[in-house]
Amino acid sequence: MPAIAGCEIHDDPLRPVCASCRRRAADEGDALPIVWIERALRYSEKLATPDVTIADLVGEVDPVRVAEGRYLSDEETIHFGLAARSHRRTLAASFVDLDNDGDMDLVTLNDFSGVDLFHNDGKGNFTDESARLDNRHLS
Repeated sequence: MPAIAGCEIHDDPLRPVCASCRRRAADEGDALPIVWIERALRYSEKLATPDVTIADLVGEVDPVRVAEGRYLSDEETIHFGLAARSHRRTLAASFVDLDNDGDMDLVTLNDFSGVDLFHNDGKGNFTDESARLDNRHLS
């Protein structure tokens, strides 16, 4: 996947969404440096523990950036979470006990990867079992 070099969220060079990348694209034009993000680097993992916060997933205000003089209303004050940086959007998610062991497993529908299945071991750890699924019909 092509991305703007140095962008925290691997912004699309043709349709940048973050303010700094829009500014860089306008200033640098065709000279804007582009990198290729390998498939393995497009995904993120977060252990499903009780201390997981929305900030971990979505992002939060970075106090260092505020101390540097940026305003809270400035988009560049945000430290992006895993969701924005992984470039893998989940369209729907459902907790279902698929193996009848009493632990809720997770099934997700994603825009680029089809359906994913995460098995819950009962201790809050989820294992990606997506390879067991046949997603060819979703392409």
